[in-house]
Amino acid sequence: MLLKFDRDGNVESYREVLNKSPAAAIISMILHPVLVSPVTFFLVILKTSGSFAKFLEFYLIVTLFVFILPTIYIVSLKSRGMTESIDIPEKDDRFGLFFVNLAAYGLSFLALLFLGAGKEVLVLLSACILTSIIVAVVTKWWKISIHGATLGGMVSALWIVVDRNFLWLMVTFPLLAWSRVKMKAHSFLQVLVGLAVGFLVTFLCYKLLGGEWT
Repeated sequence: MLLKFDRDGNVESYREVLNKSPAAAIISMILHPVLVSPVTFFLVILKTSGSFAKFLEFYLIVTLFVFILPTIYIVSLKSRGMTESIDIPEKDDRFGLFFVNLAAYGLSFLALLFLGAGKEVLVLLSACILTSIIVAVVTKWWKISIHGATLGGMVSALWIVVDRNFLWLMVTFPLLAWSRVKMKAHSFLQVLVGLAVGFLVTFLCYKLLGGEWT
C-alpha cells in the first residue's frame, strides 16, 4: 500500500487521501511528474524529429534514461522501506532522486546530441537539468514543489515548441496548487514558486539557447 505523510508527520494511505478528498488526490495523480514529463517529451520529439524512425529512436532513449531509471530508483527506495510514498514526502530524502534525475538528463542529452536530435529537444533537456539543480539547492532549506516545477516547465515547452494553444494549460496551475495544499503536501507558496521556476527556466533556456518557436 502506498503511504503518504501529512504535514503533522502522520502517515496516510493514498486510499485514505482519496476518501477524504478524491478530487485533490486525482488531480495530483494526473499532474504527477511521472505522467506529465513523458507526455511532454513525446509531443516535443514528435514535433521536431522529422521522421517516425527518428522519433522512435529519440523517445526510446528518453524513456529509458529519464523515466525508467528514476522510476526504478523510487520503487527500490519504497521496497526497502526508505520512503513512505512515490512522492518522497520528506525533503531530506529527495537528494538521491535529484542526483539520479541529473544523471538521467545528462545521459539523455549526450546520447541525443550524438544521434543528432533537434535543438528543441536538447534545450528542453538543458532546462530540465537547470531546473533540477535549482530545485535541489532550494530543497536544502525549503520543500519547493517538484510537481509544480515539472508542470510549469512542461507547459512552457509545449507552448514554445509544439503549439501556442498549449499556454491554456496554465489553467491547471491553480488546480495543482489547490490539490497539493489540500493533500497537505505543500504550502501554496511552495507550489507557486515551483511553477514559476519551471516555467521561467524553460522559457529562458529557449530564449537564450535557441530552438524554433511556434
